[in-house]
Amino acid sequence: MTSSSRAIFSKKISLPTPNLVDKFVRSLYNGNTMSAQKRLPTYVLLAERIKAEWVSRPDVRPGDKLPTQHQLRQMLGASRPTVAKALALLAAEGLIESRQGSGIYL
Repeated sequence: MTSSSRAIFSKKISLPTPNLVDKFVRSLYNGNTMSAQKRLPTYVLLAERIKAEWVSRPDVRPGDKLPTQHQLRQMLGASRPTVAKALALLAAEGLIESRQGSGIYL
């Protein structure tokens, strides 16, 4: 484990509050949260949350290791398949790279 990945794991990571996530969702659908919840799958919202919390952080650099799927599942309160789909979406966007047996990297 590199010193930068140790630094990520040693810091207590605070997740966006539900209000922040709700504001983001409302902004996508002009304030209509119910409509947004019906249209966006959970894994898409989770991908946006991961992007906001880890990918966009100034102290996290390309090549840094992110928490494992299991750790993300616990931190975000989501199921393993939902976390896996969110990570696959971020990988398809080129924001993260998943290396089997090694971890998830920016």
